[in-house]
Amino acid sequence: MKKQRNWLGYIFIALYILIFILLLISGLFLYNIGKIDIGKFLYSASILWLVVMLPVTWVMVNNFRLKMLPNKKISAKVVQKGTISSIRHVGKTVSNKINPTITFELSDGRLSTFIVPIDLFNYVFENESGILVYKEQGKYIYFVNFERQQ
Repeated sequence: MKKQRNWLGYIFIALYILIFILLLISGLFLYNIGKIDIGKFLYSASILWLVVMLPVTWVMVNNFRLKMLPNKKISAKVVQKGTISSIRHVGKTVSNKINPTITFELSDGRLSTFIVPIDLFNYVFENESGILVYKEQGKYIYFVNFERQQ
């Protein structure tokens, strides 16, 4: 299989670095020629850019990489439907989110459990067969779609 490159991610990182360098150099240059207020502002903006955009860049590059992964298709059978509960604490607020899951038995004998959209959860029944579409990256498997066979 041909190895795909994350060109969009590389371009985003290059743009991120270019803007950071331009802000930093402009700020230092203006500070040195006597325009101290504008120089401090641009220098501060470059530091703020670095702090804010570093995590944003990380998330976006990972999203680009996930979208680039090829879809894999395999025949599968719905073995079990269930839910996974996750509790989130944000300050004094506690929220409980219930995610619908479906466990598939793949044609090679493996069992894989995915968090699925509620529409699909309501649409399929146990022991139904179909084509499972997913993406795989290392030890992580991402659900894409399940197409029931009639």
